[in-house]
Amino acid sequence: MKALRTLFTSPFSVKALACLLLFALPAQAQDTSPFTVRGVEVKAQGTSPLKAKETAVAEGQLEALRRLGKARGVPEDVLASLTAEQAANAASGYQVMSESTGRGSYQAVLAVTFDPAALQRIFGGGAVAMPQTPTLPGKLVLLPLMRSGTTWLLWEDTNLWKAALSESFAAQAPLETMLPTGTMEEVALIDGEAAATADKLKLEALKTAMKADRVIIAEAERVGENLSVRVYSVPDMTDLLTPQEFPGEYALQEGASHVLSGIGQLKTPVSLPWQATVTTSLPENATPSGEPMRVLALINGTETLPSLRARLRGIPGIAQVQVEAVTPGQADLLITLSEPVEAVQNLLAAQGMSLEAQEGGYWILRGGS
Repeated sequence: MKALRTLFTSPFSVKALACLLLFALPAQAQDTSPFTVRGVEVKAQGTSPLKAKETAVAEGQLEALRRLGKARGVPEDVLASLTAEQAANAASGYQVMSESTGRGSYQAVLAVTFDPAALQRIFGGGAVAMPQTPTLPGKLVLLPLMRSGTTWLLWEDTNLWKAALSESFAAQAPLETMLPTGTMEEVALIDGEAAATADKLKLEALKTAMKADRVIIAEAERVGENLSVRVYSVPDMTDLLTPQEFPGEYALQEGASHVLSGIGQLKTPVSLPWQATVTTSLPENATPSGEPMRVLALINGTETLPSLRARLRGIPGIAQVQVEAVTPGQADLLITLSEPVEAVQNLLAAQGMSLEAQEGGYWILRGGS
């Protein structure tokens, strides 16, 4: 209560709160736009947490605008000339994926959405392509279903798959996607067996209660030492992602990141290219699509190898990711592409990552969160 009294009696706090509300109110509008940049890390200091958040969001919007432009071939000099005011005017909203505050500090991961008409005014007529329709429009309910022998676990504490998805959801939550926590109402509406057998009445009741447009299931099962993962819609049982198996100690975490990243791609597909051509300077020995390319991945402090592999697998155009060696802060990968490298570079850039060719026939992967 003392903290609240201090906040609302400070002369600056009212102004800061108003600014914060102006930034936060458009967040709901961004859900339906495909011009979204996710995973934007922000950190700022201020005279109060509210002022720090105001500064951090402004910086994050500018960083997101530059990422979006770079991913679509906008020249570097144009990107460097962009201002925070331009980014704020072009942004139609933002979503806080995760955040932490301190005394006069604010740190978060944002998803920032831009208005295509505003982007066209900033970057010119050739800079904005008509967006594709998302594969998964509308609001989704994601059910974490795990098979244990002959039993299907959903809300039980022994459902480690639910715990892994919940842990990753804060930072990787796809837009317009809800992960039920197992409230009394949810438990009363549906159980694991009903979800596994696609009980239409119970699924419809859950969908109605959560005001969603469809229910999808992320199903996990131990197969030997691996974790087998499927993602499908119900009650039609249509696979939305290619079923995959994840080996090793971090299979649950890697599988969860794969699921959330994959759903995110289906929710907000990237239209390429913005411009008719995107030129990238590559060495003569650059690896064509279809052949493994040697990549040195620099892993930052907030990333883990399992989550990085899962996020890479969720990028359209990346067919396979194989780990060759791991040392502190980096990993040697073999990555096989199914699309031209320029297209993959653009998609990586939209996720805050860069893939750069080096002399000697290898590549460096940087960034991401």
